[in-house]
Amino acid sequence: MKRYAMPLIIVVGMLIMLASLITLAKSTQNSASFESMHVWLVLLNVAAFVALLAVFLFNLVRLIIQYRQNVVGSRLTARLQGR
Repeated sequence: MKRYAMPLIIVVGMLIMLASLITLAKSTQNSASFESMHVWLVLLNVAAFVALLAVFLFNLVRLIIQYRQNVVGSRLTARLQGR
């Protein structure tokens, strides 16, 4: 299960962002519908942010673990991320 967690989070995040884009496109056609869809747009964007934050934190924790274990290439990766 752990092996499929990250790709699953990435796919779910992409689907959330796609749904947000579709909702935004539909709401811009009519200003009255924008008011009713505004809450959904905000919720979808917050969900996408949470998914992206999860991916970022997962990769950061994995880099820290690899850095502490002296895994080959981890120091170079950390230097490249620090720029």
